[in-house]
Amino acid sequence: MICPSLGRATLALSIAVACLPAAAHAGIYLSSGFRNGNGTVTKVDREHTQHWTLSVSQTVNIDGGLFWMKRGANSSASVNFMVYEGDYAAPGNGTPTYLMNVSNAASTFDTSYHWESFFTTPAITLLVGHVYTAVLSSDADTGNSYTFRVNPGDGSPLQLRDENGDQVSGPTVIPPTVLPAPGAIALLATAGMVAKRRRA
Repeated sequence: MICPSLGRATLALSIAVACLPAAAHAGIYLSSGFRNGNGTVTKVDREHTQHWTLSVSQTVNIDGGLFWMKRGANSSASVNFMVYEGDYAAPGNGTPTYLMNVSNAASTFDTSYHWESFFTTPAITLLVGHVYTAVLSSDADTGNSYTFRVNPGDGSPLQLRDENGDQVSGPTVIPPTVLPAPGAIALLATAGMVAKRRRA
Protein backbone atom coordinates (compact mmCIF):
# COMPACT_ATOMS: atom_id res chain seq x y z
CA MET A 1 0.00 0.00 0.00
CA ILE A 2 1.33 3.45 -0.90
CA CYS A 3 1.37 6.03 1.87
CA PRO A 4 -0.99 8.90 0.84
CA SER A 5 1.48 11.54 1.99
CA LEU A 6 4.27 9.86 0.03
CA GLY A 7 2.02 9.70 -3.02
CA ARG A 8 1.30 13.44 -2.80
CA ALA A 9 4.99 14.19 -2.34
CA THR A 10 5.89 12.07 -5.36
CA LEU A 11 3.22 13.79 -7.47
CA ALA A 12 4.44 17.24 -6.40
CA LEU A 13 8.02 16.28 -7.25
CA SER A 14 6.95 14.96 -10.66
CA ILE A 15 5.12 18.19 -11.45
CA ALA A 16 8.12 20.27 -10.35
CA VAL A 17 10.50 18.24 -12.51
CA ALA A 18 8.16 18.52 -15.50
CA CYS A 19 8.21 22.31 -15.19
CA LEU A 20 12.01 22.59 -15.15
CA PRO A 21 13.82 23.72 -18.31
CA ALA A 22 14.74 20.72 -20.47
CA ALA A 23 18.37 19.61 -20.23
CA ALA A 24 20.35 19.90 -23.43
CA HIS A 25 21.24 16.73 -25.30
CA ALA A 26 24.94 16.09 -25.90
CA GLY A 27 26.12 17.74 -29.09
CA ILE A 28 27.24 21.00 -30.72
CA TYR A 29 24.94 24.01 -30.60
CA LEU A 30 24.78 27.48 -32.10
CA SER A 31 24.85 29.89 -29.16
CA SER A 32 25.22 33.60 -28.48
CA GLY A 33 26.99 32.71 -25.23
CA PHE A 34 27.71 35.29 -22.52
CA ARG A 35 26.06 33.59 -19.56
CA ASN A 36 25.82 34.86 -15.97
CA GLY A 37 24.84 38.42 -16.69
CA ASN A 38 27.49 39.41 -19.24
CA GLY A 39 26.42 40.86 -22.54
CA THR A 40 23.36 42.85 -23.63
CA VAL A 41 19.93 41.55 -22.67
CA THR A 42 17.53 41.56 -25.63
CA LYS A 43 13.82 40.84 -25.92
CA VAL A 44 12.33 38.08 -28.06
CA ASP A 45 8.67 38.73 -28.90
CA ARG A 46 6.40 39.72 -31.78
CA GLU A 47 8.30 42.99 -32.26
CA HIS A 48 11.82 41.74 -31.50
CA THR A 49 13.27 39.01 -33.73
CA GLN A 50 16.92 38.07 -33.27
CA HIS A 51 18.88 36.93 -36.32
CA TRP A 52 22.46 36.12 -37.24
CA THR A 53 24.05 35.53 -40.67
CA LEU A 54 27.10 33.27 -40.52
CA SER A 55 29.48 30.81 -42.08
CA VAL A 56 31.64 28.10 -40.50
CA SER A 57 35.39 27.48 -40.61
CA GLN A 58 34.89 23.80 -41.39
CA THR A 59 31.99 21.47 -42.06
CA VAL A 60 30.19 20.72 -38.79
CA ASN A 61 27.04 18.96 -37.59
CA ILE A 62 24.77 21.15 -35.45
CA ASP A 63 22.33 19.69 -32.93
CA GLY A 64 20.34 22.85 -32.26
CA GLY A 65 20.52 26.23 -30.56
CA LEU A 66 21.52 27.00 -26.97
CA PHE A 67 20.71 30.40 -25.50
CA TRP A 68 20.97 32.02 -22.06
CA MET A 69 17.28 32.94 -21.67
CA LYS A 70 14.34 33.45 -19.37
CA ARG A 71 10.61 34.10 -19.74
CA GLY A 72 8.29 36.66 -18.20
CA ALA A 73 6.05 35.59 -15.33
CA ASN A 74 3.01 35.47 -17.63
CA SER A 75 4.66 34.18 -20.82
CA SER A 76 2.53 31.64 -22.65
CA ALA A 77 3.78 31.83 -26.25
CA SER A 78 6.38 29.53 -27.77
CA VAL A 79 9.84 30.51 -29.01
CA ASN A 80 11.16 29.31 -32.37
CA PHE A 81 14.76 28.73 -33.44
CA MET A 82 15.31 28.34 -37.17
CA VAL A 83 18.31 27.89 -39.45
CA TYR A 84 18.26 28.16 -43.23
CA GLU A 85 20.79 28.63 -46.01
CA GLY A 86 21.16 32.15 -47.38
CA ASP A 87 20.95 35.72 -46.14
CA TYR A 88 18.34 36.98 -43.68
CA ALA A 89 14.87 37.54 -45.08
CA ALA A 90 12.53 39.56 -42.87
CA PRO A 91 9.16 37.93 -42.07
CA GLY A 92 6.81 38.26 -45.03
CA ASN A 93 9.59 38.36 -47.62
CA GLY A 94 9.16 34.78 -48.73
CA THR A 95 9.45 31.52 -46.83
CA PRO A 96 12.94 30.00 -46.80
CA THR A 97 13.56 26.26 -46.74
CA TYR A 98 14.48 25.55 -43.13
CA LEU A 99 17.32 23.20 -42.29
CA MET A 100 16.15 23.43 -38.67
CA ASN A 101 12.89 24.71 -37.20
CA VAL A 102 12.45 24.01 -33.47
CA SER A 103 9.65 25.39 -31.29
CA ASN A 104 9.91 25.42 -27.47
CA ALA A 105 6.78 25.96 -25.40
CA ALA A 106 6.79 28.57 -22.63
CA SER A 107 6.65 25.73 -20.08
CA THR A 108 10.22 24.71 -20.99
CA PHE A 109 11.51 28.11 -19.85
CA ASP A 110 12.20 29.36 -16.34
CA THR A 111 11.67 32.89 -15.00
CA SER A 112 15.39 32.92 -14.12
CA TYR A 113 18.20 32.80 -16.68
CA HIS A 114 19.22 29.31 -17.78
CA TRP A 115 20.55 27.55 -20.86
CA GLU A 116 17.52 26.98 -23.08
CA SER A 117 18.13 24.17 -25.57
CA PHE A 118 16.47 24.05 -29.00
CA PHE A 119 17.36 20.47 -29.87
CA THR A 120 16.80 18.89 -33.27
CA THR A 121 17.28 15.38 -34.58
CA PRO A 122 18.84 14.40 -36.83
CA ALA A 123 21.55 17.05 -36.65
CA ILE A 124 21.95 19.43 -39.58
CA THR A 125 25.21 19.89 -41.48
CA LEU A 126 26.67 23.35 -42.11
CA LEU A 127 29.15 23.37 -45.00
CA VAL A 128 32.28 25.43 -45.50
CA GLY A 129 31.82 28.28 -47.98
CA HIS A 130 28.07 28.53 -47.49
CA VAL A 131 26.10 31.35 -45.88
CA TYR A 132 23.44 30.55 -43.27
CA THR A 133 20.96 32.53 -41.20
CA ALA A 134 19.81 31.63 -37.68
CA VAL A 135 16.61 33.21 -36.30
CA LEU A 136 15.19 33.35 -32.77
CA SER A 137 11.57 34.55 -32.78
CA SER A 138 8.28 34.49 -30.87
CA ASP A 139 4.70 35.76 -31.14
CA ALA A 140 4.78 36.74 -27.45
CA ASP A 141 3.28 40.02 -26.33
CA THR A 142 5.77 42.84 -25.81
CA GLY A 143 4.84 43.49 -22.16
CA ASN A 144 7.62 42.80 -19.67
CA SER A 145 5.71 39.96 -18.01
CA TYR A 146 5.02 38.25 -21.37
CA THR A 147 8.18 38.71 -23.41
CA PHE A 148 11.22 36.43 -23.43
CA ARG A 149 14.77 37.64 -22.90
CA VAL A 150 18.04 36.38 -24.33
CA ASN A 151 21.47 37.40 -23.04
CA PRO A 152 22.90 38.55 -25.38
CA GLY A 153 20.93 38.97 -28.61
CA ASP A 154 22.02 39.38 -32.19
CA GLY A 155 24.36 42.22 -31.28
CA SER A 156 26.85 39.47 -30.44
CA PRO A 157 28.08 36.82 -32.92
CA LEU A 158 27.10 33.19 -32.57
CA GLN A 159 29.56 30.61 -31.27
CA LEU A 160 29.71 26.83 -31.21
CA ARG A 161 29.10 25.45 -27.71
CA ASP A 162 28.40 22.07 -26.17
CA GLU A 163 25.32 21.09 -24.17
CA ASN A 164 26.84 22.63 -21.02
CA GLY A 165 27.40 26.01 -22.63
CA ASP A 166 31.16 25.56 -23.01
CA GLN A 167 32.85 26.55 -26.27
CA VAL A 168 33.96 23.61 -28.41
CA SER A 169 37.39 23.24 -29.98
CA GLY A 170 37.88 22.82 -33.69
CA PRO A 171 35.21 24.35 -35.93
CA THR A 172 34.18 27.96 -35.35
CA VAL A 173 31.52 30.36 -36.55
CA ILE A 174 33.02 33.00 -38.86
CA PRO A 175 31.65 36.08 -40.66
CA PRO A 176 29.53 35.25 -43.71
CA THR A 177 31.51 34.13 -46.73
CA VAL A 178 31.27 36.85 -49.37
CA LEU A 179 31.97 35.75 -52.92
CA PRO A 180 32.22 38.18 -55.86
CA ALA A 181 29.27 38.11 -58.25
CA PRO A 182 29.87 36.12 -61.49
CA GLY A 183 30.17 39.36 -63.47
CA ALA A 184 32.76 40.66 -61.04
CA ILE A 185 34.75 37.44 -61.34
CA ALA A 186 34.77 37.75 -65.14
CA LEU A 187 35.86 41.40 -64.86
CA LEU A 188 38.71 40.46 -62.53
CA ALA A 189 39.82 37.73 -64.90
CA THR A 190 39.80 40.17 -67.84
CA ALA A 191 41.79 42.71 -65.83
CA GLY A 192 44.33 40.01 -65.04
CA MET A 193 44.73 39.11 -68.71
CA VAL A 194 45.23 42.77 -69.66
CA ALA A 195 47.85 43.17 -66.96
CA LYS A 196 49.73 40.11 -68.23
CA ARG A 197 49.73 41.49 -71.81
CA ARG A 198 51.10 44.85 -70.65
CA ARG A 199 53.90 43.17 -68.75
CA ALA A 200 54.69 41.09 -71.84
